Amino acid sequence: MPAGNIEKLITAFRYGADACYLGMPDFSLRYRENQIREKDIKKAIIYAHKLNKKIYVTINTYPHNENLKNVIKHIKFLARVKPDAIIFSDPGVYNLIKKYYPEATLHLSVQATATNFETVRFWQKQGVKKVILARELSLTEIAQIHKQVPKIELECFVHGAICMAYSGRCLLSNYLTGRDANQGDCAHTCRWNYKIKKQCHSEYGEESQYHLEEQLRPHEYFPIYENDHGSHILSSRDLCLIEHLDKIASSGVISFKIEGRAKNTSYIATIARAYRQAIDDFMARKKFDKKLLREVSAVSNRGFFTGFYFDKPNVADQQLDGNRTEGTYDFIGVVKKYNKKTKLATVEIKGQIKIGDNLEILTPKDIYKIKINELFTNNYKLITIYHPGLSKPVLIKIAKPINPGDIIRKKIE
Repeated sequence: MPAGNIEKLITAFRYGADACYLGMPDFSLRYRENQIREKDIKKAIIYAHKLNKKIYVTINTYPHNENLKNVIKHIKFLARVKPDAIIFSDPGVYNLIKKYYPEATLHLSVQATATNFETVRFWQKQGVKKVILARELSLTEIAQIHKQVPKIELECFVHGAICMAYSGRCLLSNYLTGRDANQGDCAHTCRWNYKIKKQCHSEYGEESQYHLEEQLRPHEYFPIYENDHGSHILSSRDLCLIEHLDKIASSGVISFKIEGRAKNTSYIATIARAYRQAIDDFMARKKFDKKLLREVSAVSNRGFFTGFYFDKPNVADQQLDGNRTEGTYDFIGVVKKYNKKTKLATVEIKGQIKIGDNLEILTPKDIYKIKINELFTNNYKLITIYHPGLSKPVLIKIAKPINPGDIIRKKIE
């Protein structure tokens, strides 16, 4: 699971992750909305190892000359705190790791676009233990790689946002805004609203009156769907493979990876919990629980598809009707503590809550339904409504004992 800060890391482990990946803003592909610092990496490693779990640190940007001095300094720091692996993509960074932290366990990033068994074999000879495969591979191709290079560990992404660029190596953001996605500072230009200026006659019907035509391929049209919100021709649906994990494991993949270091705590808890159950069920040879599809749909998403694993993506796998996010639940808050005597839960509020609300409490193992009958400020003043803009936590009367870190959510009507 991803960890954009320590709270998310603790949540990910609590809800079922075996390992978390994280990185400093300057060295990983999440420059903004990334709160990880070196002290957090050290703290994360100590915490994870007490749980017998793992921390993978990312240095997967493509640094320029002026960045190398800081990269070396960071590698020397990692040599002291000893994460379970470093995820890298750039050969120059690989050379620096081998020089300043030669005993490091190395994982090849998806950014390195490993798409064939000769590439995987090359990196195996360089001492790489695990390869995170390019997202453009089918299950058949993954199985071929595993057959040709059986002794290297294979990992792949199974859930989360997908970039329209090849394995995320995008130049569009840098070209339009000066923010380099390959330095971790993507402006998400693929999600922008692009107006189509020219109307053409189209065989696609009233819904798609616009299309693109490539100069050397006349009469071969790419349909453009435009509504009041404009056109979104570069925005992919999100990846979701929760009901296909058995097939992916059969191809030779031993590690499933989730995208989302910039997502909130509710997302981390919900997705980790759902995939933990799905993995445990297929390992126990149990039938896939369809309720898990509803669970992953509970949090923000752009609609789901299965990437390249079963077939080439087509127009149905794009989000053509806008950069919208869906979700069946609102994130209300995180439990900070619970008093068994007073039955009051102290909650950090993330969404509006009021008397009469029907809520759910998401724990690592169960989901409890509650109705809000009593609501207090932290100095025990009775209130009827509370907004997330108010900085102090709220006290909620909850009869059933709950634990710090539990997630409170409300179904969207």
